Amino acid sequence: MFSKIKNNLINQSVNYPIRTLVISICCTLFIFLGFKHFRVDDDLGKTFPKDMPSKIILDSIQEEFGETELIFVAFGKPGHNILKDKWAIAQNKFFTDAILKNIKAVDKVISLSTFNKIDGNDDYLDIGSLQDEY
Repeated sequence: MFSKIKNNLINQSVNYPIRTLVISICCTLFIFLGFKHFRVDDDLGKTFPKDMPSKIILDSIQEEFGETELIFVAFGKPGHNILKDKWAIAQNKFFTDAILKNIKAVDKVISLSTFNKIDGNDDYLDIGSLQDEY
């Protein structure tokens, strides 16, 4: 069946070259003129429905804190407590410091080595480093 259609198209092109040329030019112009109205938006959030719960939460976070362009980097082993691993803590601190020093576009790094732990009860409030220094 496809060979029949293919042969018909070839015969039309060979037997009626002017019509083939006019159709090709019209199709090209149609596509070319359509590209003027073609827009590419790299904001993936605009593609989600406005009433989607995660979109609503993302919008509220963006209104509260500003930019939401984040990169998450995680490392560790399944079932392993990274807060008790001296090597992992040292690597985390090294990685965090290297990003802040070497990448000028980075404003802030939220990391286990820079995050504070807040403990308290009715009598006191204790604010300290989340990780123990090793």
